[in-house]
Amino acid sequence: MLSAVVITVLCYQPVDLALISPTFKHIEDKTNRLNTYAKQVGLVINVKKTKLLRINNKDHRDLNIGGKAIENVENFSYVGARVSTEGGGEEDIHERLRKAQEAFRRLSRSWNSSVYSTTTKVRLFN
Repeated sequence: MLSAVVITVLCYQPVDLALISPTFKHIEDKTNRLNTYAKQVGLVINVKKTKLLRINNKDHRDLNIGGKAIENVENFSYVGARVSTEGGGEEDIHERLRKAQEAFRRLSRSWNSSVYSTTTKVRLFN
């Protein structure tokens, strides 16, 4: 059983944090402590951008910050990795492959162009 919360803390620059816990009670305690400490230094947790992902967790109680429920999601991206309720990395691998294919598709005109020399293309690649 795992619960993961991605919390966006509003300060000069939004900061994303991931809290991971084996039980709902632990994630609830961590979230409440973080909210308390954030308030003490003048930071605010953006509840609208905060997401809760449950992996193999049967406890479906709402997690609240300041009386507002956090949205439950089936998957989200965190630091470029795709995380889902299914666990594993298959969805993440497919997402990374899709991004790589898109990047190569965008570069195909440059690679196939006769305007740029092979030397220039190799320098761009490296």
